[in-house]
Amino acid sequence: MRVVGGRWRGLTLDSLPGKDIRPTSDRAREALFNILAHAPFVPTSLQGANVLDLFCGTGALGIEAVSRGAASAILIDQDLTAARANLKKVKEPQLFQAIQADAAKLPAAKAPVDFALLDPPYRKGLVGPALFSLVSQGWLKPGSLIVVETAADEALHPVEGLTLLDNRRYGAAMLWFLERA
Repeated sequence: MRVVGGRWRGLTLDSLPGKDIRPTSDRAREALFNILAHAPFVPTSLQGANVLDLFCGTGALGIEAVSRGAASAILIDQDLTAARANLKKVKEPQLFQAIQADAAKLPAAKAPVDFALLDPPYRKGLVGPALFSLVSQGWLKPGSLIVVETAADEALHPVEGLTLLDNRRYGAAMLWFLERA
C-alpha cells in the first residue's frame, strides 16, 4: 500500500500483519481523490480543507488527503496502532491528530470538518451509527462532504441531515458521496 498522489506520492504505508484491517485499495483511493478534485457535485475543494478519517485503520485516507493539499486530518479508530506507525513516516506529523474512539460514540467536535472519509469494516452495521454520531456531535459543517466506503452489495441509508449525491462502484467496494445539509 502506498500514497498514490500529492507531495508524498509513492510513500509506502504499512498494514500491520495479524490485524483485522482492510484498507481502501490503491485503485479505489486514487479514484476517490480524482472524484474529489474534479466531480461537479463536490461542494468544496480539498485544498486547505480539514479532513476526518473515521475508521482510519492505517490512516491511508487521511494521509492521502493531506498529501494532496488538505490542511489537516483527524484520524479516529478504536485501534490506532497502524495509523500511528504510518504517521511516523510522514514528514509533517503535526498536520495530524489521532483520537482513539468508537465511531458510534464520538466525542463532541472541537471544530467541524470539510470532509469526512469513512471506511468501516464491511457488513457490520457500523455506517448508520457512525453517520448519526458525526451529525449529532457536530463534526460536520453545512456543505461538508462525507464519503463512505461499503461492500458493493451493501445498502446505505443516510441519516437525517445528510443528502446522497452519488455513488460509484470499484470492484468489491462502493463509494457513497453525501453532503451535510
